[in-house]
Amino acid sequence: MAKVNSTDFDDVECLLKEYSSIYNGYQFLEDSTNPSNSLVYQEQVKQLINKTEGLVHGVNHHSLFSANEDLTEIPADHLRYILLPALLGYFTSKQTLTPDGKGDVGSYRKEVIEKSQTYYKDYLKLCRLYGVETPVIDDEELDENGEVKNKKKPYEKDAVTRKTEKVMRFKAKKSLETKLKDLFTKLNLDHVDDDTKREYYTALINQWVITAVEELEFIEDELAILEHMSKMRSQGIPIAPPKPKGKPSRPFILTKSDLQKQVFGLGYPSVPTYTVEEFYDAQVAAGVMPPPGAGGMPGMENEAAAAEAEAIVKEFKVEQDDEETLQKTREWDDWKDDHRKGWGNRKNMG
Repeated sequence: MAKVNSTDFDDVECLLKEYSSIYNGYQFLEDSTNPSNSLVYQEQVKQLINKTEGLVHGVNHHSLFSANEDLTEIPADHLRYILLPALLGYFTSKQTLTPDGKGDVGSYRKEVIEKSQTYYKDYLKLCRLYGVETPVIDDEELDENGEVKNKKKPYEKDAVTRKTEKVMRFKAKKSLETKLKDLFTKLNLDHVDDDTKREYYTALINQWVITAVEELEFIEDELAILEHMSKMRSQGIPIAPPKPKGKPSRPFILTKSDLQKQVFGLGYPSVPTYTVEEFYDAQVAAGVMPPPGAGGMPGMENEAAAAEAEAIVKEFKVEQDDEETLQKTREWDDWKDDHRKGWGNRKNMG
């Protein structure tokens, strides 16, 4: 496929259309049901990388940005192009197959995510250049004297600090998602003022700042894994292939009564709905649980699974305020209060 270049965009309007096509492609990948290592998915990724690189050349060709500008000075319609390095980072990280389908996938993957890492870092630096608040993500920044400003990478922080930052990012991202949904509705109206556009794309830029920081952490983790695997190969240590996943169990809704079954079934017509009794009968029929009063089944292949299934039913009955189960639980608790652990065992006590 021929690469798109700046001469394909005769005017700024063409840039806007291409950006919309690219961002729709990003959302399509996010919602795609195709496996990420499928040829269909990888071909979509390749096309989007090509289009995004072409749009970057087009934006540079039209000189839409100046290093002396602040975010508030950039025209509202041009703010979206700040996202291009982040989108390139995203698309690049999705590459999982070597171009020719051969060769060392591990070394190719390392090359891919290092490239993605560079794009994400470029995005954060670009945001910082235009006054967007961003965290320092590596030790590449120098002060006036050429000394390293930040000697400690975020990935070297202690677990508590990293967890706290992750929680803060999660809350900020959720808040931005709510704001973006509201603004996106306004953005689709017939007449949209520049203030609404500016607010929307500024929020989107901030959302991608959080995404970039998260992705950079994932990349650091993946690079460490790839480095470890590379060492194992060089030492001749075999790497066990991932265990094949079993057939996923089909989800279902467990209800207390037939009435609840009818109500829940209306909302989720494609999901099976069982009452507690029906679920128990199905487990008995499958040989996972013993029939009532059987006290266990001779020759059961998986007693642990039977106990677990029985515990699930019991727990659900308690949650649903099943009178019989609650009464038995109370009686058991009362009995334990009056009979301390070990009182009934008089063997070998002299």
